[in-house]
Amino acid sequence: MNSRVDLLNSEALVSIEGLSHYYGPLAALNAVDYDIYPGAFNALLGANGAGKSTVLKAIMGLAPVY
Repeated sequence: MNSRVDLLNSEALVSIEGLSHYYGPLAALNAVDYDIYPGAFNALLGANGAGKSTVLKAIMGLAPVY
């Protein structure tokens, strides 16, 4: 099992910096930073409308990012 130090010393599989997305004038995501490391468990948690699905759509290329 990897320790947190091992994970931070490895290269991220996915690295997101400054991700923003708007639905008209509404900012659904504003400058989101997120890294996914090999061997780590990741979760996106939040209330309804917090932008969880929008983050995943942006990662998959289904939502335009700014």
